Amino acid sequence: MKLMILASARDDVYRDIVRVPEQHRLDGNGAVVPEGSVCKLTVAGRTAYAIVRGYTESMEPSIHMDERLRNLLSITKGAKVEIQFAPAGLWGEFLWAWNASDPAYRVAAKLALLSVALGVVGLLIGGLSFVGSR
Repeated sequence: MKLMILASARDDVYRDIVRVPEQHRLDGNGAVVPEGSVCKLTVAGRTAYAIVRGYTESMEPSIHMDERLRNLLSITKGAKVEIQFAPAGLWGEFLWAWNASDPAYRVAAKLALLSVALGVVGLLIGGLSFVGSR
């Protein structure tokens, strides 16, 4: 389904949030994408990750997104484009946070990766000391 590209509300700018009426928020299987999900948005081969929220002011086939997401997807305000929604999954959620426009999400993702890396180093050091004590 083609959706009309509209500007985001001021509160959604630089938050990586898109707003779509529920009946137009469908994945490739025709199931409604739950509100608050991180989704992979695909337009003509270009992709971006965003949190998908509802929109109740109008039931028209439209999507509200900020300029940053429109630029990532190479689309313009007022255009009607075919947008595919796909649940992001765990890896997609991490990619979304890693590349988020909001620094709070980016910092959290980078600290999480650092924590995992330090945990792996700790396991390796612990394993080496266990093997070395035999």
